[in-house]
Amino acid sequence: MRIWALFLALSFAAGPALADQLPAIEDPIFHLTLRPGLYEKGFTAVPQDLLRACGVEVKADASYRYWLLASADEADGRYLMIGGLVKARAASGAAAEWSDDKKGSFLRVTAAGCTPIDPADEVFAYYQSYAGDVPMKIGTAVFTDLATDAVHRFAQAFGSMARFVDALREQKRYPDLVVLKTAIEAVH
Repeated sequence: MRIWALFLALSFAAGPALADQLPAIEDPIFHLTLRPGLYEKGFTAVPQDLLRACGVEVKADASYRYWLLASADEADGRYLMIGGLVKARAASGAAAEWSDDKKGSFLRVTAAGCTPIDPADEVFAYYQSYAGDVPMKIGTAVFTDLATDAVHRFAQAFGSMARFVDALREQKRYPDLVVLKTAIEAVH
């Protein structure tokens, strides 16, 4: 899995100056508002090369910053859910402000390459439909694994499961979706 090795080799940490310039983002899984320090330090940065290989980085005149929010290793590849920021160039050539990608991306990485599947923000709402989707045929276990991994990553980013659940409740984002709710309750 050459692309995944590249992902691990190229992960980097941004300095505090950049984190101060970044806006809060709304993650595409739980729809929580995350402040820059939380996503910069709490989640693994997705390297630019992987974004390009997966077709996430689509405009040459824009900057992209994405973080890994959930992953699942399965027999047919590694599934990733990512969310992040985009900064486009203004018509004058000046850099615009960072804006969050509220949809995120749901990707499958295999030895043959990377396939963008769908925006990440609706994956758990419609996950049962992927089982019959040709040619994807993504089984329910993938989504259970992704939900479980997301819960663990968010709990780690927030410093504990209790803080994560508190943030969900405070922001009125505790999920109704069974796959996410079940993953939270299994850990909490």
